[in-house]
Amino acid sequence: MPNWMKDLNPQEQSILELVAKAKEYFDRSAEPRETRLVDFPEFKGGNQDPLNQWKHQLRNRKQKPGETIENYIAAIEELWKRVDPQGRRTELDKIHEFIEGLRPEFIVPVQSAMPETAEEAMDRTRALETALSLNMELSVYSLIPVYLQNMNGGMIPAKTNMAMFQPTYTATQQAESIEKIVERKISEGIAAALGQIRTEPKPYQNNQGRNSGCYLCGKPGHIAKNCRQRSFQNNGNNSNNNNNNQRNNNNNRQNVKCYNCRRKGHVSKDCKALARQN
Repeated sequence: MPNWMKDLNPQEQSILELVAKAKEYFDRSAEPRETRLVDFPEFKGGNQDPLNQWKHQLRNRKQKPGETIENYIAAIEELWKRVDPQGRRTELDKIHEFIEGLRPEFIVPVQSAMPETAEEAMDRTRALETALSLNMELSVYSLIPVYLQNMNGGMIPAKTNMAMFQPTYTATQQAESIEKIVERKISEGIAAALGQIRTEPKPYQNNQGRNSGCYLCGKPGHIAKNCRQRSFQNNGNNSNNNNNNQRNNNNNRQNVKCYNCRRKGHVSKDCKALARQN
């Protein structure tokens, strides 16, 4: 307490202390002067009105792939501050400008929520970004080239998003060294060659006949057409046929009658009587 305050009565001292505390609180809560200043850009040629330039930037400000909602909101709010330092813009204009610059996956869900203020639209977009970025960094999924085709221009469940995008995201985050790439390619080539060998049909081998049995003799090591038993059977059949033919000839001769001597058992050319006559 300053020395001059000691001469004051207790009531006056209390009033001064309250004024000092109020001033201290106001100094802490007041916005710094630097945040209220707007830097005017330097223009070279063309329209020199910075306000028109900022309005043009606001109309064409689009959320970029990989850009988080917080970064996009910060850029939009900065342009709002430049275009309207007095804060006279309506909430409807802010909502329209905010939604129009969002990436496609956010536009329809945020519009369907029908926010009444720009802050409600921002909160809705933050929640959607968190759901789409499940187990990933915020908005990283939008860096994948085909993410919009997979979404069909709309929303997808968070688990589906994770299953679709997480492998690609993980692969991009883990860059392989040259040695690892070469080693992996060699392993893939060896695996492919082994798989092709296993799937190719084996050519016919002559030694398969050695493992099959002969159906004539029942012994392994040869097939029926090379079986010795078959040769023996053929020889036996031939000899039997010869004997049968000879028997048939003898039987036939016994029934034959010679027209020279009129006797049975031979033909005329073998007739002994004819030989004696000559």
